[in-house]
Amino acid sequence: MEHENELLALLEALREFERQFGLGSRFNLFEAVNMVRQEIRHSRLLAFLLNPSETHGLGDKFLRAVLTRTAAAHPKPPLSKLTLAVTDCSDALVYCERDHFDITVQLPSLRLMFVIENKIGAAESDDQLTNYRQLAQSRYPDYRFMGTFLTPDGYAGEDEHWGTLSYGAIAVELKRLLTTETLQPAVALTIQHYVELIERRIVVSDELINACRRIYAEHRVALDLVAEHGFVPVLGEAFTRMQEKRPTLSKFKSRTNEIFFVDTSWKQLSGFQVAEARWGVSCPVQYWLLCDGAKLILILEVGPVRQDTGFDRQGFVEALRKSLPIKGGRQTIKASYSRVLRAEEAVSADAGVDQIHEAIEALWSRIHGDVVTSRVAQAAKDCMSAGNTPAVASAAPAAGTSPLAQKKPVEDDEMAESA
Repeated sequence: MEHENELLALLEALREFERQFGLGSRFNLFEAVNMVRQEIRHSRLLAFLLNPSETHGLGDKFLRAVLTRTAAAHPKPPLSKLTLAVTDCSDALVYCERDHFDITVQLPSLRLMFVIENKIGAAESDDQLTNYRQLAQSRYPDYRFMGTFLTPDGYAGEDEHWGTLSYGAIAVELKRLLTTETLQPAVALTIQHYVELIERRIVVSDELINACRRIYAEHRVALDLVAEHGFVPVLGEAFTRMQEKRPTLSKFKSRTNEIFFVDTSWKQLSGFQVAEARWGVSCPVQYWLLCDGAKLILILEVGPVRQDTGFDRQGFVEALRKSLPIKGGRQTIKASYSRVLRAEEAVSADAGVDQIHEAIEALWSRIHGDVVTSRVAQAAKDCMSAGNTPAVASAAPAAGTSPLAQKKPVEDDEMAESA
């Protein structure tokens, strides 16, 4: 059989790969209770580990580590990383599902209300983070607010007053504590199983990524055969079918349940390649297709732009919204992430490629996708031809902020957060 030796070598390499990274059928407590994508169970376990008063033996060490990481990735941290790292947080009160927040940590000694919004496989609802921040600030006016958006890859939410936190960072901090703290065997085993769950089912470590690249480089022929004739990701295959009718659509990032794509015409517009590197593509607008449980969601979003371009991001968002064939309910323009359109279609949990493809086509038709795509390009051209996008601005605004946005008066709550 042609390629038989390559396939046999690949099988042996994969056996060793499974042994090294524990990817085989080794028992995992949290997989056994079906916790992989259940956000509420993750939140309850994390709340337990964050609570200094619980019986895990970590004291406030995990809490301070998470607070410090949050402050490091927060655009306007109310307290410095040093303050959070050295302050005794043993008086913290930790709650799950209080005031609709996934995790709330009340720190009287710091006058700080720390809120974690946890999303594993779901998308942020419209204005969700903004509403949560305003709710926390109204209910706890004597406390400073610090929120973080916990996601598999540290995706930033639409409210720029929130920080970001990834499950990878959670795994790193827990592994560090496993090596530096003397814990009861049951606690250590629980944390070990949870770290394994994160690294096997939620995020992928750099070590695992490098091992995958090594295997692919050494067994390229066999893996290409498997990719061609083996398992087909449902969402990816359904999107490929959609692309057959719309070849200008270009996917630039994907996961099992997410696809990010743009139209090639957007990437060919001179002067429109102004997005920050973290956005993932050079033009500051993209489609996001997400399979979220029993529904398929399609989002059109404008992201952050580089500060050296002088691009009028706010003017572009306003012009784009006015030009679209359908109107959304949201009118606010966030400084970094602004959703312009959002539509969803119900799908069954076990939907196959045909059903997902039909749902994608239904979403595309509902938003008039071909028209929307062309009007994105037109809005960009109009914005740049109006003289709003000099090659280099004489006084560049902050990243992701338009000159118009800078004229907005500072609100009292913004002053309190930056204090």
